[in-house]
Amino acid sequence: MFSIDVFLSLCLSLLSLPLSLQGVVVKNMSFKVGQTLTITGVPNSEAAHFVINVGNSEDDLALHMNPRFDAHGDTRAVVCNSYHGGKWCEEHREGGFPFNQGEEFKVRNYTVCVCVCGV
Repeated sequence: MFSIDVFLSLCLSLLSLPLSLQGVVVKNMSFKVGQTLTITGVPNSEAAHFVINVGNSEDDLALHMNPRFDAHGDTRAVVCNSYHGGKWCEEHREGGFPFNQGEEFKVRNYTVCVCVCGV
């Protein structure tokens, strides 16, 4: 069994949470094989998008998840990628958009894979 310390950043400035919970950053969270990470939130009715980052630091993100209601030229799209060595890696966009403004969402059971940029 092994564990890694992860950096979890939630860009919640467009979510309907108390101001004290917006822009939440969790550091040095030990995560072990077999554990499940669950993130719950409610985007407000005016949200254009929100961001969930998971990695070792803000400069080393294993997962950057950006559900976009209407932002950056996308409508109802989930854009995922990673950030390593000062560069964004390849974006991944899958079909479906399970998020709704003003409704609770849960993101859980991350499947982790190792990707090397440029390979």
